[in-house]
Parts: sequence; C-alpha cells; structure tokens
Amino acid sequence: MNDVRPGSEQVSGPAVLGGPQPRGSRFAFDAIGTHWQIDTDEPLSASLRSHLLDRTRRFDATYSRFRPDSLVSRIATADGGRFEFPEDSINLFGLYDRLYTATEGAVDPLVGRELELLGYDPAYSLTPAPDEVRAAERTRGRASWGADVDRDGTTLVTRRLLVIDVRAAGKGYLVDLLSAILREAGHTRFVVDGSGDLLHAGERAIRIGLESPSRPRSPAVPPRTRTARTHRPLRAPAPPLPAPHPAVARTRTANTPWTVSTGPGDRVGVSVTLEDDEITAVDITPHATDETSLEFQRRFAEAVPAVVVGRNIDDVALDRVAGNSHTPDGFNDALEKIKTEASG
Repeated sequence: MNDVRPGSEQVSGPAVLGGPQPRGSRFAFDAIGTHWQIDTDEPLSASLRSHLLDRTRRFDATYSRFRPDSLVSRIATADGGRFEFPEDSINLFGLYDRLYTATEGAVDPLVGRELELLGYDPAYSLTPAPDEVRAAERTRGRASWGADVDRDGTTLVTRRLLVIDVRAAGKGYLVDLLSAILREAGHTRFVVDGSGDLLHAGERAIRIGLESPSRPRSPAVPPRTRTARTHRPLRAPAPPLPAPHPAVARTRTANTPWTVSTGPGDRVGVSVTLEDDEITAVDITPHATDETSLEFQRRFAEAVPAVVVGRNIDDVALDRVAGNSHTPDGFNDALEKIKTEASG
C-alpha cells in the first residue's frame, strides 16, 4: 500500500459496463497500492472528494505494510508491544477473528512475513528471499493470529515481530467505508471500484467484465501487468483431517445449561442443542461482573453461533473468537461436560 495520490474528476462513461448512467462523473485516484475510481451520476463536490481522499489516507497510514510510517510497519519493527488502532479496526479485526476461527487458522492476517519472503515486499522486488533467510524464518516459527496477538477493543498487544497484511479483507472494507461516505453525502447511484473490489448502488443492474486467466487479453477488459508467480493463494498449513466418524449415526441430546469459568471471578452460561452430534443451536448467557469482561462475553455470544452451528460437536475446539481467548476456553470446558452428559 503506497501513499494516496490526489485524484482527478472527469465526465466520462462509467468504469463498469452499464454503470450509473450512460454519461456520468468519474473520480479517479491511486491509493493503498492500486488504482481506484468512483463513478457517480453527478459530479462530486470538492469537499466530498477531499473527504474521500482523507479517509483513504488515514486507512493507508494505519494498515499499509508498504509505508514505513504506518502503524503496522511500526509493529513489524517492534519485538512485541501495545498498539492503539482506530475504531474501524474493531470491525476489520473482528472479521479476521471469525475467519481465523472458521478456517482453523488458514486465513491469518499475520501472513505478511511469508508474502515478503516470496518477494511481495515494500519494494515490490518479486524476488523470493534467499534460502538461508527462509531457513532462519522457519527456525523462528510461523506467527499466528491466535497465539501471538491479544486484542482488547482497539488495542492490539503483540508478543514478537509481526507483519500484518489485511489486504484479503482490507480493500473491500475500504470500499464499504467510502461507499458509506457517498451515501451520507446524498449519492444513491454509484460504483466504487477499488481495482476489482466493487460496490454498486442504484436500482439499475450493471454488467461487469471478468478477466479469464486463460484469455488474458479479453477485449472487454483492459490488459494489465501480471506476475504469474505471485498470483496464487498463500495460506497456513492445512490442519490434519479429523478422524472419520462411525458410519452408524448416533443421536445425542443435551438439555442442561452449563455455567463455566471464563477467567478470575467471571462465568458464562452455555446451552447447546444437538441432533446426531451436530450442533443446531447454541445459547450463551454472560455472567461477568465488570464491564470489560461483560463486553467480551457479549461479543462472544454474538459471534459463536456462526462458528459452531452446523459442526459436529466432537470437532469443535475454539481458540479465539471476537478478540476473546478466555471465553472460548470456558466454552470448550462446557462442551466437554455437554458431550459427557449427551453420551450418558
């Protein structure tokens, strides 16, 4: 992600085929390492363009690992510490908490160092690091969002040198943030195009041209420079597959709500509904006595159904949910009690 470059506005056809109207206004600029354009029916005011650029600059100054002065770059040079992020980090890191848990660590915003070793570094060298450098990194061990970071609201506490890369969700999140600014300013028909991350608002359908990897010079889409070796997904090592369950279905039920400890002086109620060992419903009742712990328990209660419902109870072992590590430990204890009850 590089510095934001001032934008320009012109009257033109929309960037996306069938955009807001045959001839509208386009505001184009470069930000977070790529090209952006916003198509609207009416020209954007100078103050609104300035507001959009300022919002993008602040996002860039926080999350860009390509800027030496950004917050995540400071984290990358600090051997652990406590760092304050803006309010928008709650939604972004909350999403990564859920993705990390749902994919058992396959989606991890601490993938940045591995990307650097592949050559996707601030200098865009596109040259893999020497073997000895990669060997040294393997000796240190791979950083993990679940093990090397604690999050308390907007505060991130790290335990080692970490390279955060939020581009898997960050660019789309910025598209949402800019779209919200447009709506607040009264624009209801627009297309925000963050170099492929799109949001369209308006009643009229649009056509979008997609570039086929096997036909890179499709006439519907302008050609662009590509580097094949960097166009591949990078993910954490896949977890081992769980042991197969017996072919004969087992029906277990658990009706007793369990109250378990989630930390010194804090407890939480857990109730789970099972059908053939599959969790079909879960209910969490927070019992914390201080506001901070209570807020963490409430976030956990809201997030956990999306993580566990539909899964076999024997496969569930939570590590970190909604920035919370203590409540998942208590939840896991409750599941063990529930499994014992259901098998009785």
